[in-house]
Amino acid sequence: MLVAADEPMAVKAFTHSSNKWAHLAHGGLVRLRASLGRFGEAATLQVDDAELVARARADLQTLTGITAAPVAAHVQRWGGGLPQYGVGHLDRVRGIEEGLPPGVAVAGSALHGVGVPACIATGRAAAERVATAGHSRAKDPLARSTSNAELGRSS
Repeated sequence: MLVAADEPMAVKAFTHSSNKWAHLAHGGLVRLRASLGRFGEAATLQVDDAELVARARADLQTLTGITAAPVAAHVQRWGGGLPQYGVGHLDRVRGIEEGLPPGVAVAGSALHGVGVPACIATGRAAAERVATAGHSRAKDPLARSTSNAELGRSS
């Protein structure tokens, strides 16, 4: 669940982790992840863990009506952990990707998004690019690398 930047809330998103990944749903409990902090708002996170949990719980109640106290809470701080894409980012990424030689690929959160699905997609695309280039090279006898045996060298 994403929260718009202009909403008067501390959270920017809630992830219903036990809905996304069934193995996280144990004993009828619901596992939620709250994401707090937006670009340029570092000062709002300079509070203790208990305060961050309280803010997340208050926003969860406002959005969903859930008032149950958590069985457990863990705060993981990722200061500066997510890239902030600037104007022209996608054009730069396109230029990088189109300028790569065959068999070379790039992947990761610095490209097309920081979420797990976006990172998986860039990884798959990179693997496909490398595999396709390798398959093409294997069919082209001029592209084969020369082995030590062919050069008359011993290993």
